[in-house]
Amino acid sequence: MRLMSERQARLLIRIPESLKAKLSELAARERRSLNRQIEFILEHSLRDEMKRDTADVPSTKRGGGHKT
Repeated sequence: MRLMSERQARLLIRIPESLKAKLSELAARERRSLNRQIEFILEHSLRDEMKRDTADVPSTKRGGGHKT
């Protein structure tokens, strides 16, 4: 979640008009601005991706090595 004291960066992106329309519809349903909706989706996607990355890392066990 965004901290109120965090500086905001501007980012210009180009997306298909149909995608913008879908995002706008979703934002209206969620009672968010289009900008805030996009930020919300990106934050959640990144959080989920980070969780997936840490879940893919095998845990190391002490003394679990095999002797050859």
